Amino acid sequence: MSRYTKATDVLMQGERHRVWSLVVTIFGDLAQNKGDEISAQALSRLTEQIGIKSEALRVALHRLRKDGWLESKRLGRSSSYYLTDFGLAQSASASPRIYGLTNPIRSEWALITTPNTTEGREGDAAKLESDNRVIRLGAQVFLGEENNLPKIKRALLTRIGADPLPDWVRDQIIGPELKASYNDLLLQLQKIEKTLPENASPIERAVLRTLIVHSWRRILLRHPDIPNGFYPRSCKAIECRDTVCELLKELSRPSLVDLSTV
Repeated sequence: MSRYTKATDVLMQGERHRVWSLVVTIFGDLAQNKGDEISAQALSRLTEQIGIKSEALRVALHRLRKDGWLESKRLGRSSSYYLTDFGLAQSASASPRIYGLTNPIRSEWALITTPNTTEGREGDAAKLESDNRVIRLGAQVFLGEENNLPKIKRALLTRIGADPLPDWVRDQIIGPELKASYNDLLLQLQKIEKTLPENASPIERAVLRTLIVHSWRRILLRHPDIPNGFYPRSCKAIECRDTVCELLKELSRPSLVDLSTV
């Protein structure tokens, strides 16, 4: 068994990826600039190596075109696909989180407490809970970046200082399931470090990058963007970030020309 096969097996073991989401990862990693296109042939070759059948790929591409993520154009008998302006904007907004080496505090964080009254309380709490930038810490207490908090007139806003957050708050921000996901991913990434193929071909680098980035973003984007100091002490999220960045550095992004001519 080759080192490439061992590495892909580690990342694919027990995973059932949603095909449309994997395709978003492919374009977000390999074709994230305006004018970048991936040929249908290259896309088929890449996804086949991840175990995606041609019919499933066609369904995913149809969905992404319908939802405004992708567009296509004919190239003789074949075709190519590219991110729409909407898709490019979505990709650009997520890229700093996915590829950033560090995650410092960019602005003031604050606690927001809704009124302890029956009148309007449920509506205020529901408004906050439905916002994916806000973290619920209790029945009426939420945490978020001050600049991104919804405006609720009757709520109490309390800025958080530079002191470390108590452990119970960190455990509320990243619950047991998310923490376990980060810790399991780190073990996978460490195995891949030991089996990383030397002189990997463009398609092999594309496949490995896709699986690494997808495994990372699936966990990372399940919670709001938080500073490193907000993660529980036993959570391996920071180590995951460092390892992902190192692996992607080793697996340099292949050019779209190389992928199309393999």
